[in-house]
Amino acid sequence: MFINNDVQLFHPIFLSHICKKTVYMKFCLLNFTALLLAFFAKASSDTVTIPIARQYFHDKVAIEQKLCDKADGKYDNQMRIGNNEEVNIRVTDVLYRKVNLMKDWIESSEIITKNNDKIRLLNYLESTLRNFRKAWKNKEIAPGEFPMLAEQVFSIIKAQENDASIVPYVKQLSYPLAKIITTVFSDNKGFRESEKIVYFKYCTLHPDIILS
Repeated sequence: MFINNDVQLFHPIFLSHICKKTVYMKFCLLNFTALLLAFFAKASSDTVTIPIARQYFHDKVAIEQKLCDKADGKYDNQMRIGNNEEVNIRVTDVLYRKVNLMKDWIESSEIITKNNDKIRLLNYLESTLRNFRKAWKNKEIAPGEFPMLAEQVFSIIKAQENDASIVPYVKQLSYPLAKIITTVFSDNKGFRESEKIVYFKYCTLHPDIILS
């Protein structure tokens, strides 16, 4: 039976083949993008000279990056938190490229110059990744909140140039994020007030526990 080309274009089998091919190509492209971001993240981290005295603390951050990567069940330079590849690429970009840029900023800052201060900021990064990973494992935080957590931590770290309080940040965040930030910045001048804010957020989420 003769079928002209116009009809063939709309044939179910033909359309199904095209859809599958398109989905596969998009999947490959997204994975390639994720690997490319990881490559450039590593390359950017090699552009700043790290003093031997602080190499250990950079290594601690790198270890936590890998553990976060592996938290989805596989260490592959990709942090997979679900089936949405675009979201996975975004969180992977934050985990590697943006965290590495933050490490570079700490090293190159001309305002924060003392060795101990730079170590303290690097420890904030390592602690953030560690506390996020544990909260994710215990299902205390949605992994999709990681980019927001990271951006807030980056802002707080940069604000330490002026000895800024974490209270304004903690007030505006959800309970899981506020809890992690308060834990990470336990030496901040706003720590005690932030603890009270976090407790209030917890009580708001669990009024039954408070009243029992």
